[in-house]
Amino acid sequence: LSGGGETGVPGQSVMPPQHFFCVTVPSHLPLATSVVASQANPCPLPPAYASALQHKHKQVLDLRKEIAETEAVGAGANKQVLHKAIQAKFKEWLVTTGNMRQVQDLIHMEHPQIETGLRGGFG
Repeated sequence: LSGGGETGVPGQSVMPPQHFFCVTVPSHLPLATSVVASQANPCPLPPAYASALQHKHKQVLDLRKEIAETEAVGAGANKQVLHKAIQAKFKEWLVTTGNMRQVQDLIHMEHPQIETGLRGGFG
């Protein structure tokens, strides 16, 4: 929260649409009820937020499609390319978020005798 920004209320600000995500809340209700409840949102989204959410949903669908196509081809080389691409993005995420240190600490806890060489990445 910031100092008021566009809302005029101290301690509040409007979240930019590109930072908006839906939150899934686990439920013990039957699946059909959960699905219906999530689709029957009583608060319609402003157009900019709905558009941002649709864009993110499309990205997820495109990724799923690419993975399915890669798996359909079934060649070991393609699976290796996919594996390496996912691993590279994961490494990038670890570094940019600062979570690399947490991975190093976990490895050291599991194997204190091993010096982790993850300073510049792993693999």
